[in-house]
Amino acid sequence: MSFRAIVGTAYATNPFDSFHNPSNHAYSTGLNAYLVVGTGLWFRLSDHWWGNGTLSFQHFSNGGLRLPNAGIDWPTVGIILSYQKNPAPYYSVKRKKENHWKENSIRWGATIFGNQAKIKNEDGNERFYPIAGIGFQGSKQVGSLNALNFGAEIFTDPGHAKEFKKDSVSVSPIRAGMLFGHEFLLGKFTFSQRLGLYFINQMPYNRLYQRWGLNYQINNHWSIGTSLLSHRQVANFFDIRASYSWQKRGRQ
Repeated sequence: MSFRAIVGTAYATNPFDSFHNPSNHAYSTGLNAYLVVGTGLWFRLSDHWWGNGTLSFQHFSNGGLRLPNAGIDWPTVGIILSYQKNPAPYYSVKRKKENHWKENSIRWGATIFGNQAKIKNEDGNERFYPIAGIGFQGSKQVGSLNALNFGAEIFTDPGHAKEFKKDSVSVSPIRAGMLFGHEFLLGKFTFSQRLGLYFINQMPYNRLYQRWGLNYQINNHWSIGTSLLSHRQVANFFDIRASYSWQKRGRQ
């Protein structure tokens, strides 16, 4: 089996324009963030040839840097044919289960995150508004590649609050939520999928939201990464984040 998570950029032509293309509510910038999560199965066809069937889910949007920004989501099915000059042999040794992770405690962590969004204010002028927040989380490993996580976050988003004010809706820029989810542990990388529930939110969003994140572990305590917050299929914003975590580890 194979698994992949991709964070990159995508260029899309014909973005939203209030005069020339007012019907495009999916994206309003040419350069957008690009996310892919997928899985597949490899089949050995011969000593040198391998086949792979893949199923992926793809998304791109500008992460809320400029509105409108509903984003575009689409699934793909693919077939890969791979030639290997020097074939990898099958291993016939008895499989050894690595379970030293069972002796590790919960990994606790604190995160700061932020970005900025380009929003039209009530005067119709575009300007950048900061997005900034803090979060606290815990993660418990339940397998060699899997962990369950939980936490809470609070952040300020004055730009999107201004967006609603244009429609004569006055709301607080403060939002806070509780999160629960799953993590894939891929070496120094962690790919997380979390479901959030707002307990502070005056903006007319659904109470439920999702966070999709990719973090890189610099050392035993510090990591950096990015996360996308979305409401159903509509992306709200990306953020850049730094986290400090600690854990009591068992034998290695």
